[in-house]
Amino acid sequence: MDRRKWMVLGGLALAAFVVLGWWGQSQAASRGSVEAALTGQYQRSFYAALDNIQNAHVLLGKAMVAGDKVQLADLFSQVRAQAFAAQENLTQMPVPATVEPRAAKFLTQVGDFAGGMVRRTAGGQVLDQGQRNTLADLYRQSGQLNQQLRAAEGQSGSGRLYLADAPAGAKGRVGGRGPAASDLSGINTRMEKYPGPVYDGPFAENVVRGRITLPGPPTAMNQLGTIAVNFLDRVPGVRYQGRYTGSVKGDLPAYRVQVSPVNSRADAPTTMDIAANGGKVVWYLDPRAVSRGGWIVARARDKALSFLGERGMGTFVSTFHRLAGNVAIFSLARVEGGVTDYARQVKVSVALDNGQVVGYEGRDYLANSRLRPANKVVLNAAQAGRLVKAGLAAGPGALVLIPDDRGGELYAYEFSGRQDGDSYLVYINAQNGKEERILRVAPAPGGGQVTL
Repeated sequence: MDRRKWMVLGGLALAAFVVLGWWGQSQAASRGSVEAALTGQYQRSFYAALDNIQNAHVLLGKAMVAGDKVQLADLFSQVRAQAFAAQENLTQMPVPATVEPRAAKFLTQVGDFAGGMVRRTAGGQVLDQGQRNTLADLYRQSGQLNQQLRAAEGQSGSGRLYLADAPAGAKGRVGGRGPAASDLSGINTRMEKYPGPVYDGPFAENVVRGRITLPGPPTAMNQLGTIAVNFLDRVPGVRYQGRYTGSVKGDLPAYRVQVSPVNSRADAPTTMDIAANGGKVVWYLDPRAVSRGGWIVARARDKALSFLGERGMGTFVSTFHRLAGNVAIFSLARVEGGVTDYARQVKVSVALDNGQVVGYEGRDYLANSRLRPANKVVLNAAQAGRLVKAGLAAGPGALVLIPDDRGGELYAYEFSGRQDGDSYLVYINAQNGKEERILRVAPAPGGGQVTL
């Protein structure tokens, strides 16, 4: 009897061992498929950013030797498009705590400088010596950034740049873990040595304004987990927990928090930054793999808008969107008193498999919360419409707030129109009728729209 009992127990133990072995193998396979999907997504963004930065560097070099004002305007227009495309691709990588803050700021400086030079050369003016010095600095610095990213690409080719590790490393703990965190954060460290250029481009003061102090009392450390969990787009029926992982220094001081389901063994938690003052969420990213699903863009847009409204952020309108794989990324501007404020925008990323918000970026929205219009509304929409160039089939104008060239904002009328098959947005100053800005609306790679 005892012998038979021990045989039964031994058989059960063997069966349990087999089942556990199978379970462990299946979990490893599942983790491997998730990592493969994440790596593919991040690699695409990495190589796209790499191409954009190299193109911008080459175009800056051409601008240094060009003498014709028409040629310069064309070159600077291309530089602006490449710089902002590179910035967009960097924000899709899991590295906002390492590469993204300084690199994105630098790329904004390149794009804004180029935009300012487009308007200057289009107006018949040439670059003065100070602007040529800035151009030379940006050319040199873009070359250094290009070389550093190429070196990181070399690590990737040798299998050492593991971008799938970055959400738990470069984006999670301060300092990160693994080759991705060290290779990419090294780029950011070197970029901190770049001097901030001074130029007459749009948003220049916003870019180099230094430390941002948000209104409100210091954020209580013991409330970080609650703030993070409440802001997250949670799966119904799942309990979450948030834990503090470090402080984030920079122009907008924040606390780093990781959020994950209770008792979960998932190794890629959602990462979130919460401002050190006021307790507002700066950004968050859920790095989970997003599969194909049945959500269409219109439904995802409604989800993004309701996500902001449910968090007490007020009324927003979707301005543009683009598709990145199975994720729809929306740019949304705050609306107050019927006026769209383009200086206060957020980005919301919605997964098209189940409609979950997997990404949020609100840094500029928070930083520009104290802006006040620098002009008054004197003209009405009809008067402003008569100042739009003849031949552009423009629709009715809408009163909006747009960033100005001095780091503030101003009232303008926005007109959308078409000419020769292309779509444009024209902005007319609501006080003096000056044509402030012209943007061309173009299809975005993968779907959606961008402005150039």
